[in-house]
Amino acid sequence: MTMGTRCAGLFVGLSTVDIIYGVDSFPIEDTKTTATGYCIAAGGPASNAAVAFAYLGGDARLVSALGTGVVAELARRDLSACGVAHLEIDEKRRGDPALSAIVVSTAVGSRTILNSPAIDDDSDAMAANARVEHALGGANIVLVDGHQPSVAEQTARLAKSRGVPVVMDGDLYNPKVERLLAFVDIVIFGKSFRIPNQHTSDEAAGYFRDLGVQHVIATHGANAIEYLSPAGTVTTPVPLVPVIDTLAAGDFFHGAFCYFYLRHGDVARALHAASQVAAASVSSFGTREWMRRQAAASFDGL
Repeated sequence: MTMGTRCAGLFVGLSTVDIIYGVDSFPIEDTKTTATGYCIAAGGPASNAAVAFAYLGGDARLVSALGTGVVAELARRDLSACGVAHLEIDEKRRGDPALSAIVVSTAVGSRTILNSPAIDDDSDAMAANARVEHALGGANIVLVDGHQPSVAEQTARLAKSRGVPVVMDGDLYNPKVERLLAFVDIVIFGKSFRIPNQHTSDEAAGYFRDLGVQHVIATHGANAIEYLSPAGTVTTPVPLVPVIDTLAAGDFFHGAFCYFYLRHGDVARALHAASQVAAASVSSFGTREWMRRQAAASFDGL
């Protein structure tokens, strides 16, 4: 896909409502602390990836479970404001979305996350079938984060049958992910994706390839990205920037990768461009401020 061609992405997975507090340092247990900043936004790997994709100029559609009520409406409004079209996995679903309470230590940029049990819900793939079929129409790329494994597998299977590339965000390992990987073209995983009995990037690459994935990308935080291609390993340096908040930086990286992969059709080039977007995201507190500070057009030349 070349510059100027329409980029349409379908993102399937987790949506949360993030309540984010910034502090100078992580609080001591059993004390009270006044935050230096706070924000409320839609969160979750697939959701934030869709936000980055839309910010860069792509047509982003998100299929996830938000449910009903005031809390869910907060997330929907935020996604809409970010240019993301949201489709509920199951219109009959009731109840609150997954909630995440997040404390960011702005001195070092680390984040500590407490999730509600709803984060592990798996929606009925049959109930989502019509929504997925509709959302996939016209999509040039699909990203799944594995948090809705039944729906993700159904989506990836359908995308594969239509020749649409499927990217998996390796957020957290789940045995159900192995069934999904048969329909995945590109995996991007980080240190939180702990595969049983696999301890190195090369071992992980072997694990993914045994399950049919040819393009494996390992991220290492502030260290270089490894693209473990069939032809060998290619490393991409990560920009060195002042770090204030690392929350969702990986998610934004994944969304930007999808966008630039569609633009250029080249994995290594997309990784370089996506790393610039992720670097920009860690430069300010919260998950939306960096987009207000930096125009998407500043990434056009990447």
